[in-house]
Amino acid sequence: MRVALHTRIRPGRVTEYEAAHREVPQELAAATSLPVAWTLDGA
Repeated sequence: MRVALHTRIRPGRVTEYEAAHREVPQELAAATSLPVAWTLDGA
């Protein structure tokens, strides 16, 4: 299953948003038994 989240980011906040979401937090990855694929490229 592929789920898409469409987020609007305020102008000037893209770099901050990308830095905060670059990696899956370890506690989130550990809380799920599913493989995690995390992308910001819109693919």
